[in-house]
Amino acid sequence: MLKFLTANKQLVSLQLGLSEFGLQPTDWRVIRKTKSRFVIQSLNSEDFYFIGEVKNSNDNQWQFIQVAGL
Repeated sequence: MLKFLTANKQLVSLQLGLSEFGLQPTDWRVIRKTKSRFVIQSLNSEDFYFIGEVKNSNDNQWQFIQVAGL
């Protein structure tokens, strides 16, 4: 249960951190793909998404975000 709560806390922090990149957090879904890599998918268009990475698997800040699909 603790691992689940920690993972959720990370996803919420990363979701809110999207605003640092000019993205409205409520317009995007953050999906974990690996320990440090995430897909940031538009809620309006599943074909529009970014790939984001954190330095460490438990990090709550983005190392980078880049466009991956339009």
